[in-house]
Amino acid sequence: MWVSAVRSAMFVPSRAAFLAPRASLFTTPPSIAQRVRFSSTNVPEEAEEQPHPTSAGPLPIRYPYFVSRVGVNGMNLPVYTDIRNARSRYLTNIRKVEGDVTALCRDLFEDFGWGDPFNKLNPNAELLVRTTQQAGSKMIVIRGNWSRDVKAWLEERGF
Repeated sequence: MWVSAVRSAMFVPSRAAFLAPRASLFTTPPSIAQRVRFSSTNVPEEAEEQPHPTSAGPLPIRYPYFVSRVGVNGMNLPVYTDIRNARSRYLTNIRKVEGDVTALCRDLFEDFGWGDPFNKLNPNAELLVRTTQQAGSKMIVIRGNWSRDVKAWLEERGF
């Protein structure tokens, strides 16, 4: 039944249509196109717009920064431990930061209870080694082996 409906609705172009611009070769009259398109579905005449149901959970928080995941499956966070000076110096690298690096650094230090990282009077400010803000890969380097804590903190925030 469907095949016969399509065959009866087929449009065969005339010789003049071949000489016309190419776009007109594949156009069909609107009435035929509407019949063929909607022949298998029932569309109500007036579809009432209903509001989308909202979940009871809280809305996700938008941060001014983003830390993308890495790896084959995209499941790992780019937080690494760098060991130097014959295992006497540990550095934690947070790579692949997009957006505002200083906001990420401030939020990290506040949640860990270290205070403001950019205030030189703060005794914990020496934990922050450097932040790079080049156009490519932005990175934060922190003194100490904090990789597990930082990964848990990032996962807690939804990254």
